[in-house]
Amino acid sequence: MRKIAVSMYLLLQHVSSAYAQEYNGGWHMHDMYGGGYVMWLFWVALIVVLVYLVSRTGMFTQRPPISESALDILKKRYAAGEITREEYERMKQDIR
Repeated sequence: MRKIAVSMYLLLQHVSSAYAQEYNGGWHMHDMYGGGYVMWLFWVALIVVLVYLVSRTGMFTQRPPISESALDILKKRYAAGEITREEYERMKQDIR
């Protein structure tokens, strides 16, 4: 993530210094090659990268709540061999 941020910063510095040298410190995108498409491409790329980075953090994803019933836990314990069949049947009756 840091590499991407540094790359975007360096790209912005390069683009801005190219404009500044060409036009004595002005930002005249319409006179540059492509009629300013380079700057539009830069901003679109920046937005895409930011959306990608935010989506990877998972802060906006909905996770279903983890809720296991007592019977599910009992089944897992029996399957793992933690309890015997008799204990399983007795606890199953207690749950119901």
